[in-house]
Amino acid sequence: MTSATTSTAMALIVLAAMSFDTLPTAHVDADFIFRTCKKTNNVVVCLAMLSADPKSAYATTEHDLTRIALEIAISTVYNNDRVIAELAEEKEGTPEGDALLVCHNAYLGADNNLNLQAHVAFEYADYVGASKVVSLAKGVGDACENAFKRINKKSPVTGIDRQMTEHCDVTADLMDLLVPK
Repeated sequence: MTSATTSTAMALIVLAAMSFDTLPTAHVDADFIFRTCKKTNNVVVCLAMLSADPKSAYATTEHDLTRIALEIAISTVYNNDRVIAELAEEKEGTPEGDALLVCHNAYLGADNNLNLQAHVAFEYADYVGASKVVSLAKGVGDACENAFKRINKKSPVTGIDRQMTEHCDVTADLMDLLVPK
């Protein structure tokens, strides 16, 4: 695929995602979201992540999109932890249950870091600090996966661990765009 073909395909993905009735398409600047996502290390995840949130339709600055990405990362860590906590309860007293408790504790720490440290740093325009906290939070997926490797079992939460890593990567990339050069 050529660069032009890839760019066109990405723009079409954004336009398609933004055309759902739930989004206020009159306010959407899909090109702005696409241009911003092109500055990240994972354009596809960035587009999918931001396009899924209706608030992105109202974003007019990179700061707005970054705030939305941080909210998505916070929501992701919270939702993933709920899934893991339920699985841990079902597997209580087993090696898998113990590994899921490691995951649960790692996600609780990441939730605290994103909700408090990253959010506060972002609000005070400490984008470097916020980016560092978000980058640390993305390691929660690895911590969880390693807990299952230690017991030689396949992790039942690999997909949500990957989602967490990807959402934090995009959020940190967007925060890095706000750092004055």
